[in-house]
Amino acid sequence: KIDVINPNKGFVVGGLDKTFILEPKQSHSVDVTFIPTDVRIYTLELKLRVQNNSFENTIIACSGEGYVSDVIVENLPDETEDLTFGESPVGVPKQIDFSLSNQCSSTIRYEWKGTNEFSLSPTIGYIPPKSSKKISSTFKTAEPRSLRNVSLFAKLSKIKFITPCNEEWDSSLKHKEPEPGYKSLEELKNIEIKASATSDYAKYELKHGNIQFKSTLMFQSRVFNLPIKNTSNATIECHWQIEQDEEEKTPFSVEPRKSVINANDTSFVNITFAPLEAAQFHGKLTGQISNLHPNVKQPEVEIIAHSSRPLCHFELPESDYISGGRRNPELKGPDGKLGSLDPRTRVIEFKSCGIKTKNFKRFYIVNPTNVSYEFHWECEDPAKNQIQPFRCLTKKGLILGGKKFEINFEYLPTELGTKESFWTFHIPDHNISVVFLLVGFAEEPEVFLEKTYINFNSLLVNKKSVEIVNLVNAEDTPFQFQVDRSYLGSEEKVWDISPSKGTIPPKSQVPITVSFCPLQEKKFQQTIGFVIHKKPSMVTLNTKGEAYAIHDLLSTEDEMGSPILLSPITVNEMNVGQVQVNDTRTKKVVIENQSKFPFDFSWKQPKISPITISPELGTVGRGEKLECSITFQPKKTISLEGFKFYCKITNGNTYNFNLTAKAFIPALHFNFISHNFGPCFIHRQGLSPIEKILRITNNENVEISLDCLFKPKPHLEVHFTPTVLGCGSSIEVTIHFMPKSEQSYDEIVPFDVNGLQTVEVRIFGEGSRPKIELVEEDKQIVNFGAVRTKNSSSVIVSVVNRSKRVAIIDLSISVKELASCDIMFSPNNPEIKLKPKEVLPLKIIFEPKTRLISFSKDLMMSVEGLIRPLLSIRGMGQGVEMKLETDVMTFGAVVQNGASSQRLKLSNIGDVGTQFKWDTSAFGTDFSITPSEGYLSAGMDVLLKITFTPTQISSDIRYKDLKCVVEGLPDPILLTLVGSCVAQSENETIIFKTPVRKRLSKTITLTNTSINTWRIKPIFDNDYWSSPKASHKLATGQTAIVEIIYCPLTMTSDKNEHKGSVFFAQPDGGGLLFNLVGISIPPLATNHITRIIPSKTPYSQMLPVQNWLQQPQRFKATIEIDNQDPSVSLKGLDYIDVPALGERQFKVNFFSFKEGVVNCKVIFTNESTKEYSFYTLSFTTTAPNILETIELETPTRRLISHNITLDNPLPNIVTFNLTCDNEDMTFPSSVSCNPGSQIKIEISYLPLIAKEATGRLTISSPQLGIYLYDLKLKSTSAGNERAIHYKAGLGSKQVQAFRFINFVKAKTEYHCSVDNEDFLVDKSIIVPSGSGGNEVVVDICYEPSKLGDSKANLKIFSEIGGEFNCCLFGHCTLPQPQGPIIIKGGSTINVPIFNPFFKPTNFSFNLDNSHFSVKPNEINIPPKKSSSISLSFKNGPSATATGKLTVVSEENSAPWIYYLKGVSP
Repeated sequence: KIDVINPNKGFVVGGLDKTFILEPKQSHSVDVTFIPTDVRIYTLELKLRVQNNSFENTIIACSGEGYVSDVIVENLPDETEDLTFGESPVGVPKQIDFSLSNQCSSTIRYEWKGTNEFSLSPTIGYIPPKSSKKISSTFKTAEPRSLRNVSLFAKLSKIKFITPCNEEWDSSLKHKEPEPGYKSLEELKNIEIKASATSDYAKYELKHGNIQFKSTLMFQSRVFNLPIKNTSNATIECHWQIEQDEEEKTPFSVEPRKSVINANDTSFVNITFAPLEAAQFHGKLTGQISNLHPNVKQPEVEIIAHSSRPLCHFELPESDYISGGRRNPELKGPDGKLGSLDPRTRVIEFKSCGIKTKNFKRFYIVNPTNVSYEFHWECEDPAKNQIQPFRCLTKKGLILGGKKFEINFEYLPTELGTKESFWTFHIPDHNISVVFLLVGFAEEPEVFLEKTYINFNSLLVNKKSVEIVNLVNAEDTPFQFQVDRSYLGSEEKVWDISPSKGTIPPKSQVPITVSFCPLQEKKFQQTIGFVIHKKPSMVTLNTKGEAYAIHDLLSTEDEMGSPILLSPITVNEMNVGQVQVNDTRTKKVVIENQSKFPFDFSWKQPKISPITISPELGTVGRGEKLECSITFQPKKTISLEGFKFYCKITNGNTYNFNLTAKAFIPALHFNFISHNFGPCFIHRQGLSPIEKILRITNNENVEISLDCLFKPKPHLEVHFTPTVLGCGSSIEVTIHFMPKSEQSYDEIVPFDVNGLQTVEVRIFGEGSRPKIELVEEDKQIVNFGAVRTKNSSSVIVSVVNRSKRVAIIDLSISVKELASCDIMFSPNNPEIKLKPKEVLPLKIIFEPKTRLISFSKDLMMSVEGLIRPLLSIRGMGQGVEMKLETDVMTFGAVVQNGASSQRLKLSNIGDVGTQFKWDTSAFGTDFSITPSEGYLSAGMDVLLKITFTPTQISSDIRYKDLKCVVEGLPDPILLTLVGSCVAQSENETIIFKTPVRKRLSKTITLTNTSINTWRIKPIFDNDYWSSPKASHKLATGQTAIVEIIYCPLTMTSDKNEHKGSVFFAQPDGGGLLFNLVGISIPPLATNHITRIIPSKTPYSQMLPVQNWLQQPQRFKATIEIDNQDPSVSLKGLDYIDVPALGERQFKVNFFSFKEGVVNCKVIFTNESTKEYSFYTLSFTTTAPNILETIELETPTRRLISHNITLDNPLPNIVTFNLTCDNEDMTFPSSVSCNPGSQIKIEISYLPLIAKEATGRLTISSPQLGIYLYDLKLKSTSAGNERAIHYKAGLGSKQVQAFRFINFVKAKTEYHCSVDNEDFLVDKSIIVPSGSGGNEVVVDICYEPSKLGDSKANLKIFSEIGGEFNCCLFGHCTLPQPQGPIIIKGGSTINVPIFNPFFKPTNFSFNLDNSHFSVKPNEINIPPKKSSSISLSFKNGPSATATGKLTVVSEENSAPWIYYLKGVSP
């Protein structure tokens, strides 16, 4: 039984005051529900009482804490915290609704984040304060899925709506309204809900396709259990039916009609064959399963059965009294012998609630034939002539053909228990006899009290306590009851029971009111009996209570601290005196309890009271004192005279009080208690703060302690030092206001007066940014555009002060910088005051004096120390300007009547286009220029072609200051042309032959035969030839060697050679001309590259491809391999684009499976010009590197596997052979891989001993070479095997087997050890040789030596088989009583006594019955040994006697109990 020690409204305990019985190994649960009503910690103590064993009472402590969350999730299914959708068909949505409840006073905005499978609606919404919002969650998938604990989050925030709106808006509204505007006040912790669901197609497994019933008699039935297994991951429903013709009804039925089968579970369908005619029957069982997998058919089962006609049929329900093993085998049969009965014996069962009650059993006998016959019943009991509880009311009769006959038996029990009677049914005409067993069960009516114990606890004398207990009738018949008042005796006036008699309806209960009213101070204990009609035993109710009286005493102290007793009769005066406002004065009152039991007290005073009493109510324990504080702490001036309050002792005296007190405030003057600084500009480093002085004056006639409690803040500082202000003196307090941001400030500056009173000074202010802006925002950029030089342009912009106070601005910062761009503005004073909303006109003038390029300058201003741009000024000064590339052009020596041309660039670097014109008449006959005139736009260039065609030999032909007139320029552009004319010489031919793009040089020797120094320069007529030195200087008689270089870019043919000439002009006007002929043959290899690479290692070779032309080229890449091998791969891009005179890298990817040498050529061809270049490459492949290091780590004796993937790129089958140098590795010796496919090879590691090792795995193939893998192996301890738990009483033992698997194939010895002496094991075991993987069994014995728990570690070790560890847990219980030991009178019997301890121990023996004796009375037994004692029995007055032998050891352990039974001969 469970009782509550300290009741608490926060807990609800089920099953209180009910007694329950626990059978061995049985458990019972009691529901304790925690329902907090406010935020605090709750505690509860329960007491578990064991009947007739007070030493087993247990205290159970319960605690809980109530809390409030802003938003909670409610109405989840089954009161869980998760969304469990269970199982659903694929594609069918399943919905679960729940609620979000807003517990706070602000509106909550939520936003759900779902998944593809789980959706929530509405996704976004609002929850008004103290209300709820319904949320619908839906699970739907398009394919089978199994999801567990998927997190669904809701983002929460407290918000405030900006404008009036629909506060219940959410995203699921039919009319798509926009979300209302809101302001977020506080972000709350996200709500997380775990969702789980499974979706799958329905699939099943049905092993039986047809059913064949055995031959069955009419009116009988046979049942076939058809198993059907659900092989899917979702619950399926199958609706069953038997297909039958409309004209003929089949005798088949199916139960249940609907099968609900859980995932991967099996259900049984019962198919019943109950024929009413003799015939052959056929039927079909069909099932209908929804959401069935498309490839699965609906279930169908063919049914075949046959029936025959019996002579008679008993319409009796089947009974399992015999077949179910419910019958006691010690009961006799119809022949009077013990033993089992024929299971075909028909059984008729009776159940009687109570005794002396008639019970009837009626049934029919059917004659299915067309012939009538007589019958009779005969009782087969040995004592059938005695009065029997069974009687047949229809002992004989005639049953007509095709009719029924009703049989009636009566059962009238006289005692509780089971009774049997055998009867035989006879049909004489057909010589038929059927044995029947009549069984009667007489049970005590289940009428009981809902609780059998009432504790009224402590109750005041003459007070009344009432408890209600229900008298329960769990039977189907009514029962009468009456209170047996003989139990009450002399205490009848103390106890009252109502009603004292009555009737309990079936399956109902009657409340019984029990009243307890004690008349004197003492303890009461009473048993109340209830007599139940037809119930042999009486129902009793045990009651208990205690009466007590209250004895209270109150006292206080006077001014000297002496105690003063307070009177409950007169009014008690209490004077507090004068108290400063916010000061505290306290009086103490002591409440003393001189009673035997605690009592409660409470103080009562007006609702509006200047005093506080603590504690205001409470409980004073027995013999204890409690001190109450009466505190006067005025908040304002007040005068109390005769303020009344009182203390009430529950069920005791009342003490009345009158209080006298007075409160006052010190006289302290502040020159202001509120000051508004108004709008102030945001404070910055280096600026002076805004200041205000506060004056405080003491007008009191005593000193006053003054302190400022305000802590400095970035925007407000109060400069004050705690002080004592003398009488009539004053103090000044400096307050600095320094706003840091654009906002309103409202601060309270508290001043503490004498530590009791606070005077608050309120400071207002506003932070404001200086807003000096342009009236027209589009004039942030003043763009003057292009202004011609010596012209001017002006703009007026308006500057406004949008600040809340006067602003001082400085516009002199940018005067110098803008003047450099010919910009002036006014006003430009360093200090300009602008009132709020005042507008300042600012005039800006741009007057370029010279041409200016486009510029952008900022007009800067300073406002309150902050420098920033006011606006940006853009513009440019336009003018005309043209320039020649050079003003002197030299043509050198030109052969007479020859011609030489050069280009000269004329550029317009001005801002406007203009006309130009050359004076062509000044060029004479030696020079000409084109074009000679034209129009040139701004920023454009024109190339002028000047041709030198001398006709007369001259060493210096010079034209100076040739004029070009430009419109808009005051002065013309001047140009000087210089040249010379020489005579021609005889030609010499020089032939060059080289591979294309291969440089070839030859020399020409020149000798200066004149008396003047020569400075000669080679002049070529095309680009095929060049000279590294631009000119040569030769003194008289000196010889110079001139290098001529031929570097062709294209190949030549026999008919298309490169031809040209080189000319050397001599200072004397002569010249040397040489004819040049070039032959370009196919190119050589750009480079020959040799590489050594490990096989099976990808390698990339970069080849630089150069473009020798001044235009982009596209090359086609061709790779030619000598002796192509399919195990070799050499690949690259098909084309590569190279920019003019540039270079690109071409990547060649090389891979070879096996060792060898590969030679190849990579050719780059321009398909348009047929020009090409090429590389030759030679790759030598060596043995492969380690392809991979495979790390395998596993506990010992646990297999771990790893897959190696190999590719076969060849067009034929490849065989791989595997070898390894580590014995713990297992793998196939060889595998084959089909052409162009992939294969996975599984290798396994099974270590027996913890260690770290390495190995080398080699995979070889004739076609693909060798594959090398390093193995890094680590085996850790396998840890402990499954623990073995023992439970044995002290002095006994228990043996259990430890099993392990031996993987060693050879004969092995394992050594066994255990580290606790309470456990015993063999030191070693020999395991014979085998195939490995054999189970080994080791027996461990637990023989405890002390009570309680013990632990041991079992270790089984072999150097080659590894180590096995197992934790052994032993629990030693108290010794169980043994016996009974039967001793015949006058004889002696020896009883062994075992010493479970590890040292010699003395044991003493005690008997509780003098008819038994023991020898010796004390004995010393060696450790872990047994000794015998002698027990004898002396005949007594009765035939038998019982006793108990108690064995106690000197170890003070629990005693051993032996039950003794003495039998007289």
